[in-house]
Amino acid sequence: GILEQTDCLVVGSRGGQVVLPTFWHMQGASVPPAVVINGGVAMGLPTPVVWPDSAVTFLLLGGQDYFRGDFTMDDYLADAKRRVPKANCTTAILYVQEMAHMPQVTLLRTVLPRMIQVVLAWKAGRNDSVSEQMRLLLQALNKAGWSGRLLFKRSCHEWEDVEFPSFACNNTQRSLQRHKGISTGTGVREAGRPIELTRQDEMRELWKA
Repeated sequence: GILEQTDCLVVGSRGGQVVLPTFWHMQGASVPPAVVINGGVAMGLPTPVVWPDSAVTFLLLGGQDYFRGDFTMDDYLADAKRRVPKANCTTAILYVQEMAHMPQVTLLRTVLPRMIQVVLAWKAGRNDSVSEQMRLLLQALNKAGWSGRLLFKRSCHEWEDVEFPSFACNNTQRSLQRHKGISTGTGVREAGRPIELTRQDEMRELWKA
């Protein structure tokens, strides 16, 4: 069938609320990786979603999307996370504060190719490629001026949570440190030197710099 010939699904709105859960119910883990715009599959739906433990899924949530309801950002993300099976190790959530229910064209151009690359790499078991694509996704979001958070399963029991752009450091303090060429060990660049990152901390440190 068509699903067997498909490498990746991209669904949105009702596609995430109805179509993808139906595919999962019918074919389980054999359903291709999915990018779910609006994150409908991770909502409180009338029919409980049978989410396969091995499903590969990337949710795109919008801060201005009416799917968010009255949730704060933190509550919205927490609600989405708790609907992912605890045994699942291949789910990511991208929350963009400026995104409405119909994503801006410029946003989709920025994020969709990278999101697809992430789920394809996850499906193929190429974890190094997943990390690289996540890093490139964060770079593109930061460069384009979007704000929000990227969450993804680093393991079945651990969620990585990266804010973009990072406001962890005081701007005035960072300016002084950069002017003096001071390295504080918190990701502040030394003048004229690139950031040197371990793979474990690469994305978190990237946005502190």
